[in-house]
Amino acid sequence: MKATQAVSGVLDFLATHLPALWVAGAAALGAATLESLGEPPAAPEAIAGARPVAVEAARPFPLEIGIVERVIDGDTYEVRLERTGEPVRVRLAWMDAPEQAQSFGAEATRWAETSLLGRRVVLTVQDVDPYGRRVAQLSVEGEGHMWDVGATLARLGLAWLDPRYGDDRESLREDQARAQSEGRGLWAQPSPMPPWDWRRMGQAVASDTDRKTL
Repeated sequence: MKATQAVSGVLDFLATHLPALWVAGAAALGAATLESLGEPPAAPEAIAGARPVAVEAARPFPLEIGIVERVIDGDTYEVRLERTGEPVRVRLAWMDAPEQAQSFGAEATRWAETSLLGRRVVLTVQDVDPYGRRVAQLSVEGEGHMWDVGATLARLGLAWLDPRYGDDRESLREDQARAQSEGRGLWAQPSPMPPWDWRRMGQAVASDTDRKTL
């Protein structure tokens, strides 16, 4: 009985701490070598522009590991947690991809489908939003390093750093500035509209239409 309890205790410890040790070590390596790496080596699936994880995310919730089972759009995914088997909706922290009807919205979604579906990811959850979605930094295991989904989207010009929530994310701001200076993705447009402004405009139009039909 005592031996069984001891084994159970060890398994519980590993389930709780191993993901944290894994991602913390890989994240520290990515941050330490960020300057020397430049563009990291391509993973077998040739993910363009994948960016190493920066050690800047707070961790108010336990780390989780899961498999991406569905892509809703460029910044929202369904992930099945390994620990519980529970499917959860995950929204990227600090980033906002164009809506599907916007320019580059479909491109952001296609990139996420190609790069993330079926992949094992680490969730560093920052919050739970009013819709019950986990708002999280997502990290994916690459060739010898972890790469950051939000930073990669920013680097490719497929998502905006949301100033309402990501004003202190210096590395993300640098990735976005570089994409903007190179005219990548949505930054190829002369005056790209942030998705939060686009949604607000759509809500205003819908409200005006409702008033006119009364």
